[in-house]
Amino acid sequence: MSITRYKYFEKVARLGSIREAAEALHVAPSAVSRQIAQLEYENDIALFERHARGMNLTSAGKILLAHVRGLLDHYESARSEISDLKGLRRGDVRVWTIEGMVKDFVVPVIADFQEQYPGIFISLEVASTDLIINALMSDDADIGILFDPQSLRGLAVAASINDPLHVVVSPSHPAAALNKIRIEDLSNWRIALPDETFGIRHILDQVSVELNVEIVPSLLTNSIEALRSFARSAKGIAILTPLSVRQDVQLGLLKAIPVVLPDHHISSLKICSRKDRTNAVATQKLLDTLSGAFEHIAQ
Repeated sequence: MSITRYKYFEKVARLGSIREAAEALHVAPSAVSRQIAQLEYENDIALFERHARGMNLTSAGKILLAHVRGLLDHYESARSEISDLKGLRRGDVRVWTIEGMVKDFVVPVIADFQEQYPGIFISLEVASTDLIINALMSDDADIGILFDPQSLRGLAVAASINDPLHVVVSPSHPAAALNKIRIEDLSNWRIALPDETFGIRHILDQVSVELNVEIVPSLLTNSIEALRSFARSAKGIAILTPLSVRQDVQLGLLKAIPVVLPDHHISSLKICSRKDRTNAVATQKLLDTLSGAFEHIAQ
């Protein structure tokens, strides 16, 4: 279907002249005449009665014109909506993230983004890394922020930064005087750990097996905020990453102490989308914005 052909037809029908239609369209009269002839050939019927004083629609032409005007209206509406998307005046983006990045990273970035693009609706889901990967692969999420995924198969990584495990403690806790802590020393204090759905726990479990060390938690939870609160209480320690406690550290509420791990355990945060999917304009813009914020943190 040629939209141009229908545009030319509608213009001739309205002006009653190929010459005047050509002038209005800024094309040669022969181009307009050729498109009208092709349209009549396709429909196997005359659409205009030709007279010395101009052109009048036949009965068939009037029927076609009624439909063509509706078609052109829908076409222009579609172009307008697409233009809105390209101009980021509208759109929907589904973001799934690990909890540790919500407070100090994801929400502030989204708030700034929506201030610049108020027509973009963003839904935010908090989940474990494994569930985020499933959401990306099942097309339930557009953007995923993951911690140390076990596999990147089927995922496109937009940005990645190292985020190693740390012991987080209140500045008044005895462990706060240390510059680094070995896995073997974690049993010296009450410890809060994330449950088995968290990437942090995957790493700790792997290292524990390698070093033949048992870590027995006093608190096991699926809440990053619970881990932060436990550490702030000064009654024990928690295992988290610097980025998940960045604000608390800046405010002096917590101290983050590196955990000594074998060299091959380098944990990282990654911003991902699905590899075989073409991102919508709004999704790509938010993906670029989040990635830029990642690079700023890394620097």
